Amino acid sequence: MYRKSITNVIMIVILYISLAFVQHTAQFTSPVLTGYNLNTTYVKQQIQCVEEALFHESRSESPEGIHAVLSVIYNRTKHKSFRGSFCDVVHQPYQFSYRNYVRKGKPVKTAYKPSEHKVRVTIASYAFDAVVGPFKASVDDDVLYYHTTKLKKNLKWNKKDKIYATIGNHIFIRS
Repeated sequence: MYRKSITNVIMIVILYISLAFVQHTAQFTSPVLTGYNLNTTYVKQQIQCVEEALFHESRSESPEGIHAVLSVIYNRTKHKSFRGSFCDVVHQPYQFSYRNYVRKGKPVKTAYKPSEHKVRVTIASYAFDAVVGPFKASVDDDVLYYHTTKLKKNLKWNKKDKIYATIGNHIFIRS
């Protein structure tokens, strides 16, 4: 219990130091936060949306796989075919399978197991960097889709010539 409290305090201190650093930085890369005060509820909501999506979509992946999934979400925030904020992208209907349960009236639960502490820290760090900056996508800007390798490979929107890469358990696809 005591160890968990110390960890939480350390994470909060790191978050506040990072926010202070970013506020004094002339340029940050987030497509979402231009013109927003970095201490707002809006920022916290955006980070929470990213963390939720990464938890459900990629928590069993390596850090490289988690980063690639986040890169797709990030690319969508900058693309004209998608809504502009992280929460808008994540909550867009039928884009992320775990969100289908929400539309059926079931709540989204994000409960890490004690053994997932390391991935929780990785997800929190990546989410913060994506929303507040600096974040550099690990896939090309036109990679806007991915799906699990468990799906059949001949989906009509998954043309062989559009496959960017397979990273972990996901196939990444160009638009």
